[in-house]
Amino acid sequence: MKDFFDNITPDVDFIEDQVPKQPDYEQIKNWAALPSLLNEATISPEKKIRINKRANCFYIHPTGFFLRKWNSRVFLKSAAKERTNLMLATQASAFNQSCDIFAPLYRQATYAAIASNQSTNSIRAFEVAYSDIKESFRYFIKFLNDSKPIILAAHSQGSFHSQRLLQEPEFQDFFSEKLISAYLIGYPLEESFFDYVNLEPCEAPSQIRSIVHFATVGKGSSRTTIGDGRPRLKYWKYKNNRYLLEELDSLSSINPISWNQKNIWVQAKKKSFIIPKISGKNVLLHFNEEKQVGTIVNSISFVENQDFSARLREDGLLEAKGPTIDRILKKDILGFGDLHVWEYQLFWNYLRENALQRTNVYFEKYES
Repeated sequence: MKDFFDNITPDVDFIEDQVPKQPDYEQIKNWAALPSLLNEATISPEKKIRINKRANCFYIHPTGFFLRKWNSRVFLKSAAKERTNLMLATQASAFNQSCDIFAPLYRQATYAAIASNQSTNSIRAFEVAYSDIKESFRYFIKFLNDSKPIILAAHSQGSFHSQRLLQEPEFQDFFSEKLISAYLIGYPLEESFFDYVNLEPCEAPSQIRSIVHFATVGKGSSRTTIGDGRPRLKYWKYKNNRYLLEELDSLSSINPISWNQKNIWVQAKKKSFIIPKISGKNVLLHFNEEKQVGTIVNSISFVENQDFSARLREDGLLEAKGPTIDRILKKDILGFGDLHVWEYQLFWNYLRENALQRTNVYFEKYES
């Protein structure tokens, strides 16, 4: 694992003159998903979903860039774009029953910047990535949203940037009026975060204007992502208008099966866990490629074995167990038991049904 981090961490400091060109969001090529654009976010296990929903989803994808550059370029024929396509299929698609999906491409920070302490270099890379998120969201509100209510959805690095987006003064009136809920999964959301936003932690399945968060591990595991296997004790945060690297405080989390915060095991009782069917090379196995490798997402489907349970632990992590989880973790050669990359896929149908439920509640309350 240490060799992996050595191979993906840039060996030069961040240089402003070498930052990739900012994408122009008037151009379709700088969006991963639009209702008018054929894309993987429209996939479902049954059939493709029609567009023109009552609500929109603004989706911010997680890290798909692992090269020794501080920020990715935005271009379509890239491995990073192919990874984003997979994320659209396995994550953003959870919201296509209730929403049309809008997902910007952005100059994401390389994985080493956010998963380790690269000091000022990390912070500068975050600023570049976030500037694209902010600009794309501004464009979305002004030209694309058509005054609809929205769900904000994200994972990992996307959730990290979304936390800052929800604090942005420019968008407070919009969020107060139009936000149904935010699904910010896979990056720590602390209870203290709610001191900075006019939103509530999620405590019930029909609660609107709330933030859904969970971070998933196998039973008895801790979230360990440091290169030499030590527990990762510090995470990047944005608060008081700056980025800080700090130890975690109490997490604000929910169990997406039960939609409560009880510390009891809850069995998954419906088909929920989905996997993508792809053709060509698997881009996830080629982390050091910059150009596309030929990954095509054909469909998503429910796996046959759906035998797993989940509970919230006292430390705020979502713990999962069962034959389905055992099967996943057999491929966890590092033995960390981290289910980070599976979080949307495991709970896909629970998220899907919940997004529709919250959207219906919003319209009953505000649009009836």
